[in-house]
Amino acid sequence: APHYPYQGPDDPPMRGAGRKADGEAYAPGQVARAYREMLREMDKGVGEIVATLERLGLAHDTVVFFCSDNGATREGSNGALRGHKGTLWEGGHRVPAIAAWPGRIRPGTTSATALTMDVMPTLLKLAGATAPKDRKLDGVSLAGMLIRDEPLPARTVFWDYQGQTAVRSGPWKLLIGAPAGRGGATTETYLFNLEQDLGETRDRSHEEADLRDRLLLEQGRWRAEVAGPKER
Repeated sequence: APHYPYQGPDDPPMRGAGRKADGEAYAPGQVARAYREMLREMDKGVGEIVATLERLGLAHDTVVFFCSDNGATREGSNGALRGHKGTLWEGGHRVPAIAAWPGRIRPGTTSATALTMDVMPTLLKLAGATAPKDRKLDGVSLAGMLIRDEPLPARTVFWDYQGQTAVRSGPWKLLIGAPAGRGGATTETYLFNLEQDLGETRDRSHEEADLRDRLLLEQGRWRAEVAGPKER
């Protein structure tokens, strides 16, 4: 939550035996109201979990990690970020995260780029467990950054979704196959410096052609690695 179908806690169900939610019209203003109520209910649920940990004396032995899997839909707001859920613009996949561990993680903020694939190696490290030696985990542990404010190692990360590919290297982001313009049918390749242009308004792909081509090569190698050897 929040997720389609948009329903507050007191709304009648839109799904059930013999009912289809898809295609049903919402009354004017209902989506914004239900979206807001769903967020409030989610916050209450997280609060109940944290309060239970504190009541049982487990808070100092428990890491709580909170994040979203994507940005808001068109029905929500991603602030100054371009795009929405279902796109690889920043509004589609840049989301905040909160890690809490009383007495171990000091209050503070970071702008480091982390991915949900980092959660597994992070929890393994914090729990003193060892990752399987017969397989490689895609993510990296965030434990050093969370506990000791250590910087994350430099790395290039990739996203691929419904014909779109994004490559992130430092402040640079290459976006391949994104709709040209806002709502355009054709696709283009863009290059943005997110430290200078978080709203992704200035394409730098022509003036930084060498960087663009290097990132294109890196995404090609990544795609080949992910695909693995083809069956003969």
